Amino acid sequence: MRMNPIFKRELTVSARSKSLPAVICAVNALLFAVTLIGAAGVTASMSANARGDYGAFLRIYGLVAMLEFLMILFIAPSLTSGAISSERERETFDLMLTTQMRPREIITGKLMCSLGFTVVLELSCIPAMLVSLMYGGVTVGEIITLFGVYTAEAFLFMAAGIFFSSFSKSTAASSAFTYGFLAFLCFGTVVISFILSAISGGSNRLALLVLLFNPLAKAAETVAGQMGERELLGEIFSRIYAGYGPELSGFWSSRGVFLQLLMAAGLICGAVANISPKRKKIKALDFNM
Repeated sequence: MRMNPIFKRELTVSARSKSLPAVICAVNALLFAVTLIGAAGVTASMSANARGDYGAFLRIYGLVAMLEFLMILFIAPSLTSGAISSERERETFDLMLTTQMRPREIITGKLMCSLGFTVVLELSCIPAMLVSLMYGGVTVGEIITLFGVYTAEAFLFMAAGIFFSSFSKSTAASSAFTYGFLAFLCFGTVVISFILSAISGGSNRLALLVLLFNPLAKAAETVAGQMGERELLGEIFSRIYAGYGPELSGFWSSRGVFLQLLMAAGLICGAVANISPKRKKIKALDFNM
């Protein structure tokens, strides 16, 4: 089976780079610092009060899990936001199109390498989250579930990065558009959801449907469920959305992940179409338009 040449080249370059191992070390150092400081504080409190509070370890797990999500949110898009625009800046993009590689091979090759690094980053962060396993708070299956959700979210982030990179003349412009788009998904959809709920008199169906596209909401729902705080999350939403009941407690389960993966696939198809020489070129995005 022939290996994608772009993937092979990007993998070779990444293996020689010192920045990617430095990122992994920095992220793990931060997560382990939070975990160890939190665990030390909990054990000291338990010793002083002579009372066990094992639920505190679950709160540490939730904090570390959401912190890891934020790290992925910032790191994953940066891996692909310059995938195509950097080739334009180096004036090697047209040369790459003259090869026998198809546009989809170029896009998938760069995306696969970035996804591989993100998976390695997520796997390296698991030990920092396993403190809760020592006290039976979180199971191995739940860790695997969280890993799958975060990988799907990272795929969406990288798909957005490579989509805007295919349109942009510069990496700076591509990064700005990518993070702006992700900020809209994480926070703009919340505002739209609140507005729809207020306009409809508290109706939750359409308002909650908007949140299916929100990766932050999906991550928070997953972590809250693993911490046993799903009822608290449901109580918060019942105050915001009229009629919110137990039947909607798993509203962001497989449907949210499916819709976000579908959106990622659309972004990838858009990137492939944009760099295809057989298609009409869309004016590249830049700050100097």
